[in-house]
This record gives sequence, C-alpha cells and structure tokens, in this order.
Amino acid sequence: TLNESAVAVKQIETLSSMKYSAETLYMSGEYDQVVLYSANGVQLGVYQGQKNIPLNHLPHGLYVAVLRTADSQSTLKFIK
Repeated sequence: TLNESAVAVKQIETLSSMKYSAETLYMSGEYDQVVLYSANGVQLGVYQGQKNIPLNHLPHGLYVAVLRTADSQSTLKFIK
C-alpha cells in the first residue's frame, strides 16, 4: 500500500545516512564511498569523505546514490 511505501522510503533514508534536499546530497555517519548514478545506470561520480555533495551541475531527472560501508550498502533514489 501507499502507506507501507512511505515507511519503506523513510527506513531507507534513515539506514543509508543519506538525504537529498535543495540540490545537495547530505551524508551523516561513517561511510567508505558514495557512488552516484543516472537513471539509465551511468556512473556520474564516486565520493569519499564528503558530508555534502553539490548536485546543482546535474540536469533535472532521476538519480540513484549508493552509500557503501565496510559491511553494508544502502540506496537512495531521488528526483532533481
């Protein structure tokens, strides 16, 4: 249901320690790297150690950010 989907998205954001807002991707906590992909799977960048990744240079569209730690991986999909 729609309510379950909203809860799932909230859990992904919480577990991944990533949040998208105002053309910036924000990370919190420890992580090894964040890899940013376009909707069609093209890798756009690999980031390490940054808490804020500016995305204002990207065109409007759907993106996927994958946050990797030593023992886990989390994904955040967002529309710019």
